[in-house]
Amino acid sequence: MRETADQHKACLIHECERKQKKRAEETDENHETQLESNRKRKKQRLLIETSEKHKKHLNNEYEKKCVLRISNNQRCQRIEKTDIRPKSQTISKNKHQILQNFCNRMDNIQYYSCPICNK
Repeated sequence: MRETADQHKACLIHECERKQKKRAEETDENHETQLESNRKRKKQRLLIETSEKHKKHLNNEYEKKCVLRISNNQRCQRIEKTDIRPKSQTISKNKHQILQNFCNRMDNIQYYSCPICNK
């Protein structure tokens, strides 16, 4: 007999609460042992993996990275196309030139120190 959608949702909620409670009660030492066992399990799985499965696994990873790279590039291109600065961030050419002159003058400031007291 299959469970209904509501029963399935209730079961998932109960499972989630159980896992949260277990994580909250878990000590650092238990957490480290759990992580270590996960690492061992992954290493064991990789050792058992045949060359065909390994190649398939690498191809899947490569395809995922390619898809992510393409989507990131598309997102960046969309952002660049829609990068219109609001008026609060734009300044006139005249004000820009004034700021540039000010920056140049600040860069050219020379500090003279007293040879006696070095101040």
